[in-house]
Amino acid sequence: LTYHGPGQLVFYFIFSLKERGWSIPQFVKKIEELGLKLCQAQEVPAHRKEKCPGLWLGEKKIASLGLYVHQGVSMHGMALNVDPDLEDFQWIIPCGIQQAKITSLSKETGKKLTVSSVIPSIEPLVAEIFNA
Repeated sequence: LTYHGPGQLVFYFIFSLKERGWSIPQFVKKIEELGLKLCQAQEVPAHRKEKCPGLWLGEKKIASLGLYVHQGVSMHGMALNVDPDLEDFQWIIPCGIQQAKITSLSKETGKKLTVSSVIPSIEPLVAEIFNA
């Protein structure tokens, strides 16, 4: 189940992994690294979780990752929860973990953040992480 809605920063990448010499796991790590750095910029200590794609704070998921690769070209990407209505996620069980919850940058920082306030950080990070 995938849900995208207001308050999420959704970034999709279309790259030829073959041309860049990246494996799928390497590319996933790059996408996660971008999300981690965006969280760190807000002083939110997100982390990766083995066998559970996306970004986490303990048992709370703050970013979801979905990737499709066709003929070596990537599609889709990551959705970072900046300030969504968390009630919209009440029926979603992240990575099949019953006790896991969904969280957001706003909830974790106690600040009313907006997607627009996070966007300016993306371009330099994409250039750094993806050499784009």
